[in-house]
Amino acid sequence: MEDMVIKSIGGCGGGHIQNLDLATTTLDGTNYCQQKIEGDAVSLLFVADSLAIEPIGFNLQWLSASADAPYRYGGAAGNADFSSAVKSQLIKAANALTLAFGLRGLNSLDAIVRQNAGREQVYVLEINPRLSATLDLYTHAMPDVFEKHIQTCQGNALIQNQKKANTLSKAHAIVYADQDLSVNSDIEWPKWVKDNPSSYKQTVKIESGAPVCTVIAEAATAHAAKALAQARVIDIQQLLKQK
Repeated sequence: MEDMVIKSIGGCGGGHIQNLDLATTTLDGTNYCQQKIEGDAVSLLFVADSLAIEPIGFNLQWLSASADAPYRYGGAAGNADFSSAVKSQLIKAANALTLAFGLRGLNSLDAIVRQNAGREQVYVLEINPRLSATLDLYTHAMPDVFEKHIQTCQGNALIQNQKKANTLSKAHAIVYADQDLSVNSDIEWPKWVKDNPSSYKQTVKIESGAPVCTVIAEAATAHAAKALAQARVIDIQQLLKQK
């Protein structure tokens, strides 16, 4: 049997995904299996009106694997400069799924890209018919993106506006606790940190494996933004150990 993974229906963040073990796994209606495909994790954020789509951004994605969660979400970098072949395959898949399911509003299509007979082949993993984690990679450059979501969800046709050129790539990455932590309220968080427990006026206890905060980075390319975000994850982990 080919390598498979098992996922929980409605799961998010990747923490629910495990390698399939037929000896110990039972399919009970709350989970499902999927073929495991090696390659580069990518996604397309788009807005749809049930008949057509507008691509918002192409993204690199990566894992922050742990022993208990080998497919845990690590982060993403937007404005990725994929080849025209990869972009066209992602757009074609998003259009087909929009027509098949009547998708409206903001959606995210997750896929794997790998070399197949000398060409880049896109393998669609799933469609997330909701606001995705990659939305915040574009709201600074496209302030009307949420308005598009509202209008199309209300049944209005998609109006594609001329986009402003955005040459920078924005990335985010999740910092997870690698051990049980007590996060003090007096930590001076860098300005590129968000979703942190700084609003609490007391020490916050965070269990090992739980998210602590998000780091943000910007760079000229998606790969550079990813590298900077991952470096900042290490910086925050070191900061937490000092406390």
